[in-house]
Amino acid sequence: MTHVLQDNSPQPVKVQLTIPKKQELVEALGRLAMAHAHLEVVLKYTFKTLSRLSIREALDQMKKNRTAFVRKRIRRLFLEKNPGPEDIAQLEELLDEAKKLSDKRNDLLHSAWSESPAGQPIIKSEDHTWGPAPSKEEVDRITNEILNLGNQINHERLRGFIQRVASRQLPEHATASERQL
Repeated sequence: MTHVLQDNSPQPVKVQLTIPKKQELVEALGRLAMAHAHLEVVLKYTFKTLSRLSIREALDQMKKNRTAFVRKRIRRLFLEKNPGPEDIAQLEELLDEAKKLSDKRNDLLHSAWSESPAGQPIIKSEDHTWGPAPSKEEVDRITNEILNLGNQINHERLRGFIQRVASRQLPEHATASERQL
């Protein structure tokens, strides 16, 4: 049991924690989780492209790492290839958007969900208060933003500025370890 404020009442109401019965909302949250998994894979493949490791080696290296760590490694490897200011700005924009969307996903999927006494989906916020849960449409919008970003990053990795920067030859004076990247 937990306490939930109902209809702005100053007195909390005890509510049994339950999964919301709105099936379309629960399904939307499942799609959100899958879309974010796709973004994580694209980021790991971007690490693979920049590191020039095999798929297996790159995925093994990133296997247990959080998305924030993968983004940090991508940034570092990209900068080591001496990209121009426009390329750096493009990568920063993509990685910043990935962080923003990962944070939104985490807020939704790592929060407690339940139903109000009136049967409406509710979610517990960071300040430990309960309020109305996002709608299926709001969750779908975030899911679509994540999918679109993953597609955009993957396009840049395969045929865009990330691929162009990753395929650059290192200068002749580069060290042996730099050449292995």
